[in-house]
Amino acid sequence: MEREYKALDAQIQLDAETGVFEGYAAVFGNIDRVGDRIEAGAFVNLEELTARGALLWQHDPREVVGMIERAEQDAYGLRVVGKFHSTPRAQEVRQVIAERAALGKPTPMSIGYRPLDWRYETSAETGEVRVLTAIEVFEVSFVVAGANPLAAGTAKRLPAPEPKADLSPAFQRECVALTLLMEGTR
Repeated sequence: MEREYKALDAQIQLDAETGVFEGYAAVFGNIDRVGDRIEAGAFVNLEELTARGALLWQHDPREVVGMIERAEQDAYGLRVVGKFHSTPRAQEVRQVIAERAALGKPTPMSIGYRPLDWRYETSAETGEVRVLTAIEVFEVSFVVAGANPLAAGTAKRLPAPEPKADLSPAFQRECVALTLLMEGTR
């Protein structure tokens, strides 16, 4: 099975002194823009993620900008705490995220993962949805375009945001087409 990526739009506020961030890298229960829904408890290797996992920029393994210090599943999703490295490139990425946050613009968080188990569900309202029931996550990234609009990244611990209504199937299809177009330009 190939590695896949799933992103969430996140409003990021950083601790200017420590470079620590906290937020949801994945959310349970909602249908994202590519037609997937992550089932609660799906992440199977969080100890490995905190021991070896990296914070990347745009899922690029040459752009390691930080580390994941803590990862846990709660009722809302996969909550991570991480810290930016002190390298010039990591600080540049951190500054970009801080400037976007100051303007109220999202900086999506995304996971690089491999689905281990899933099933398909179909309904008239949502069409066919892949329900991810077991996921091996390799890394967390900040990215330009996100697949899932539900997340909150912050330097302070905040309550989980209220889930929003699922996006319409037509909008999800448009986002998939846009994502595929963008991937073709890499």
